[in-house]
Parts: sequence; C-alpha cells; structure tokens
Amino acid sequence: MKPFSQVLILSLLISGFFLSCEEDPLEEIAGVSEVNFNESLEAWESLRSAEGDSYYYISRQSRGFGFDVEISTKITVTDGEVVERATNFFSPDSLGQIVLDSSYLETAAELGTNFWGAPIRTMDEIYKTCSETYLFADPNRYEIVFETFESGILKDCGFTYPQCFDECFQGVRLNEFGWL
Repeated sequence: MKPFSQVLILSLLISGFFLSCEEDPLEEIAGVSEVNFNESLEAWESLRSAEGDSYYYISRQSRGFGFDVEISTKITVTDGEVVERATNFFSPDSLGQIVLDSSYLETAAELGTNFWGAPIRTMDEIYKTCSETYLFADPNRYEIVFETFESGILKDCGFTYPQCFDECFQGVRLNEFGWL
C-alpha cells in the first residue's frame, strides 16, 4: 500500500472510534421512572410485537388564565392506523363543578376535520416527534420532561419553561394507554 492510502485508512479508523464513543443524548434523558427514551422505545416495540398494533391512548390538556377548560382526546389505532378521534370539552358550571361541555367524534373518513383535540398520531409517530423535536430543546432555557408508564411506554415527552405558572408544557402528555 502507498503511504497516502495507509494514512487515509488509519484516519478513518481513528475517527470511527471516536464517533462510536460519543454518548447518545436519548440515553441520558430519563424521568422519575429512570427509563430513558431508548429503553422506552425498545419496550414499546417489544410490547407492540407481543400485543399487536391495536391500542388507544388518552391525552388531556388544560387551559387556564380565564379559560378553565380541559380537553380530553382519545385516539384509537387499529392495525397501525388511526381510526378514530373522540374529543370531550370540560368546563366549570355556575357552581364550579367540572362538567362535560361538548364533544365530537371523528371516524376514519372524518379525521382532522375538527381543529381541537390532540394531534392525530400513532405511537410510532409520537416517539419520532418526541425524539426529533421535544427532547432536543435547549436545556439551558427549558426543563426537559420525559416520563413513562409502568410498562415503559412513553407517557410525557416535551419541555416546559422554568418558573412557569400555567400550562407552559410543549409536547405530548398521555394520561392513559391500553391495548385493544
């Protein structure tokens, strides 16, 4: 071999060694459950393989500062496709009791026709959005949030502003998950 070829090969081997030693930032982010993103993704893929690709999840969002509204959305996925989105709106009545104010149901052909409610996503899409968008927010400006259910499946993924007092969370919050 010529000296240039030897130097090139040696340079590639050394740079490959250093690149392989870098920490994966998705392994560093874990919540109270101490399950990191990559472990959660592995749990999801394993459970989906065992249980099938049909499930539901419920996401709730609250709006304060004069609105006092809770929006609860149930997404139903059958064979890996979102087939239904049911959204309920709750608000306080004149006595301050939280009551169902209104609701709507979108079936497969109607998905996305209403503005309100959680985005229409499968769990695979939620994991992708989480890893590409929310977990890479600037940790010097935001508090990164990642939590899982007891099963290891993603529950919360996003970020919030330090010292925020009213629903500043940006990301995905699942309150319930179940298999069909």
